[in-house]
Amino acid sequence: EEDDELLRAVAFVCLVPRSRASEEVIRRRKAAVRARVTTAHRPYVFQPTHEYSVYCDEQMARYSVPRDEPLLTPLAARLVGYSEAEIAAGEHLPAARSGEGV
Repeated sequence: EEDDELLRAVAFVCLVPRSRASEEVIRRRKAAVRARVTTAHRPYVFQPTHEYSVYCDEQMARYSVPRDEPLLTPLAARLVGYSEAEIAAGEHLPAARSGEGV
């Protein structure tokens, strides 16, 4: 077993009313998912994790970013900030599936 093997991953989930996040924050959160960028746990503030700590920079250098865009379930899409109408229109699906460019 290698010393730098990822043994587990933890995700903090913080739920607040969607109205607490500005449209700009929601837009940036959607773009972050497509770009495979992680963010801090506060859903009403856009704060990419790679911008707030040298520790995170060191961790990012150790692990690779997934090549494929994630396939969000409707529930996951709602947590990111997609509306029911956007989900019904397939806007939460990877660009290759929804016909959108990145």
